[in-house]
Amino acid sequence: MKGPIPLNPATAKGLVEHLIAWGEVAECELAAIPNSSHWLRAFKEIGLIDEIKVEKEASSARVLTPHADLLLDMEPEVAIKFAFFQFPSYRRYLLGILAEGLVMAAQANMINEIETWSGGVLLPVLGELNQVFDILEKNGRLIEKSLSNIHQLCDELPERNFDWAHWNQFLLGQTGRPQDLFDFAIKRFVPYACISTNPSCNSIPALIRRFPLNADEGFSPSRALQPAPWNIRRSRVKSGIALFDCRGDPLTDMDLPTTICEALQNGLLNQPFYKAVVHLAISAWRSPAINAPSIEFFVPTGESLSDVSVLFAGRKVGKLADLLPDLVTLQAFHVHGLGDGPVPPELMGNLLKNLLALNILCQIDESLELHHEFKSSLMAARLRTVFRSGKKLQERMLEFLSQRRTGVLENA
Repeated sequence: MKGPIPLNPATAKGLVEHLIAWGEVAECELAAIPNSSHWLRAFKEIGLIDEIKVEKEASSARVLTPHADLLLDMEPEVAIKFAFFQFPSYRRYLLGILAEGLVMAAQANMINEIETWSGGVLLPVLGELNQVFDILEKNGRLIEKSLSNIHQLCDELPERNFDWAHWNQFLLGQTGRPQDLFDFAIKRFVPYACISTNPSCNSIPALIRRFPLNADEGFSPSRALQPAPWNIRRSRVKSGIALFDCRGDPLTDMDLPTTICEALQNGLLNQPFYKAVVHLAISAWRSPAINAPSIEFFVPTGESLSDVSVLFAGRKVGKLADLLPDLVTLQAFHVHGLGDGPVPPELMGNLLKNLLALNILCQIDESLELHHEFKSSLMAARLRTVFRSGKKLQERMLEFLSQRRTGVLENA
């Protein structure tokens, strides 16, 4: 890393948590995140974020690089470890601790332990460890030197000129002399040192997050909306909906409740998870007219919205929460933050409540259907931008559901 070493990584916690939640930090959000400007420079130097000019505005957005997309799948404490273990100086400092500890173990005749470490947990960093040994062994093999000589040579490594106490306490859970930190480095650094990315995944990342757009969340269209992480336009990672730009300026007129509702509806139509549900509902509405198999969102009596099932040609093909990640993937997005699992109940319920609150969907008996006002808008203002342009997506969804139905029948 260029320049002085940051003193305390704990001060970057807020920024890292924001980045892994939304994939990006906008100009108007920086003031609310302590120490953000300092850490943004540091993260840019190690390749975790890019600075993106937003149209012709002087302000910029800072977004996770494709290499750092894997942070979107991690819990905050793991993401923080991965991020800080990428700092070259601290990384070399820890590798020096590992190298010194291995030589001390060799002198103590711990041959079995060294072989186990080298062929197991240390395997991802062996190349980097050998580079450290190349530096330390310019004048002969370390194993042949005295213990005091080994300590002296390792203490002369450039990275030991810095005080890493804050870093060690925050990331290793322990401070002390380098010679005393070997066990902590091997257990708490190495597992997060080399988390591989997926080079074949070139699609745009998509996330599902809670949006406060229903009465249970305190939403009312008569209240003025303020810039918040969920409603700021993002440049690369699809995590929210675009109502404000990176400076916090509204992208549309926010004075009238009807204008706010329309802006929210349009924003949700571009959010991959909401888009999948809406276009599936459009397919259900269109199917009688196009001679396609019937589709239905079925809500069992007494069950919560998160338990909605999808019926295709009268047969259940799965819960919407289970199908939704695949329906997002059909749009050429890569789902992050869910692993290989379904959408969690609280997020699935929030999504459907929002669609009901904004009159995109309505509930009739045990079914969720397109709201009649939204149907009218599809045949008028949104005809070209939503209805017609979405037909190819709807065809892909129908094919996907057809394949799922075939699988259900074969397993019956």
